[in-house]
Amino acid sequence: MIASPEHERPKWSNTRIALYGRCPYAYKRRYVDDEPAVATQPMLTGRDYHHALERYGTHCYRGGKRPVKTDFDEARHIAAGYPDIESDLIFALENITWDWGSMLPGDTGPVEVMYEAPLPNDEIYRGRIDLLQRYAEGASDDPFSQSEDNSLWMVTDWKSGFSQWSDEEAPLQLLSYAWLVQQAFPEALDFMLAIETLRGKSPPGWRVSGKLDWVAERLSAQIDRILADEDLQAEVGPSCIGCQMINCCKHAQSASMLAITTSPLVTSNKVICADELAKHGKAQLKAVVKEIGRGITAGNGLEWAWDEQEVIECVSPRSFAEIMEQLGVDPWQFLSVTPAKFRDALTALPEGEREMLLEVGKAKKRRSFGLQKLAGEVEPSDDADAATPEN
Repeated sequence: MIASPEHERPKWSNTRIALYGRCPYAYKRRYVDDEPAVATQPMLTGRDYHHALERYGTHCYRGGKRPVKTDFDEARHIAAGYPDIESDLIFALENITWDWGSMLPGDTGPVEVMYEAPLPNDEIYRGRIDLLQRYAEGASDDPFSQSEDNSLWMVTDWKSGFSQWSDEEAPLQLLSYAWLVQQAFPEALDFMLAIETLRGKSPPGWRVSGKLDWVAERLSAQIDRILADEDLQAEVGPSCIGCQMINCCKHAQSASMLAITTSPLVTSNKVICADELAKHGKAQLKAVVKEIGRGITAGNGLEWAWDEQEVIECVSPRSFAEIMEQLGVDPWQFLSVTPAKFRDALTALPEGEREMLLEVGKAKKRRSFGLQKLAGEVEPSDDADAATPEN
C-alpha cells in the first residue's frame, strides 16, 4: 500500500471511471474542470447507509465480537441517527450475521478498508472496500485454489440501490478491489467477491483465483482511453436523471435534458395544460379569423386560416363498385371496413345473427397512448336527474 503526498496528481477510482462511462462531459466537468459535484438524494442515502454500517462494524470489531443477533442495542442506537432510513437500517443491521474470519495482518479493521497501488501505465488506482475478511482454510474445497494455506479472502460491497449484475463475470469494481488486496497481501490468491444489497435480492457471488494482473491491464486500458479522449462530449440520456454534475452541464436547460430529468407527473401536467391551451387557443383564433375575415400571420410563412379544399364524395358505393367492375378494375381495392365500422355492423345486427359476421372478423388488441379513465371511475352524466341523489 502506497502512502502518497497530499499534492499529487489525482488518483483513479471506480467512481471516476464509471462517471466517464456514463457521460464523458460530466467527467470533464468533475475531474478536468474541478467543478464541485452536487450530491443527489440516492448518493446521500448511500452515504448514510455506508456510514452507519461502518460505525456498527467498527463497534463490533473494537469490542472483539462479531455481529450476532444478541448485540442489537447499538445497532438500533446507530440507526436512530439516520431518521430518513432508520427502519431500513435496523433491518439491515439486525440481519448482519457475518463472521470476522481471521483478522487481517496488522491492526487493520475489516470495514471501510482503503488501498491504493500503481497500475501498469503508472497511474495510481485506489478503492475503499466496505468489508474485507480472510478465512483460514476457506478455499480448501476449491479444486482451483492456488494459495498455500487455502485462505479465502472475501470482498463485500454494500449497495443501497436496486441494480442487476451478470451471473457470469464479477463486476470490474469488485475485481479491482481484489487486485488491490493482492497488491497489499501477495499471498491472497483466492477470493470470494460479494455484493450485499440492502434493498432487493443479492447476487450469489463470484469466485476468483490466481494472479489478477489482467485486472490491472483492463483498468489501465480504460484509463488510457479516457486520457486519449480530447472531446469529452456529453451523452444525454437516462443517466442524466441522477447526474451529480447536472447543475454545471451546458445541456441542463435543453429540451432533451428537461424531458429526461423532469418527473413524469410534472410532464403529464404540462401536457394536459398544453392540450387545454391549444384547444381554447384555437377556438379564440377561429373567432378572430371569422370576425376579421382573413388569416392571422403566425410567422415563418404560416398563418392561422381556414384551409378549403374541394373533395368528391361517393354517394353510392354499390354503383361505384359496379362501374369499376364494368371498366375491368377490381373495386375491392378502393373499399375498406374499419374496426369502427365492423363494430357498428355487429351492434346493428340481432344477437342471434352476429355469429355469421364474426366468422369474417378477427379480434386483436389495439393500444393507444393518451389520457385514460381510472379503473372504477364513472364518467359524468349529462343527465341532470341522474346526478341528483334520491331522497
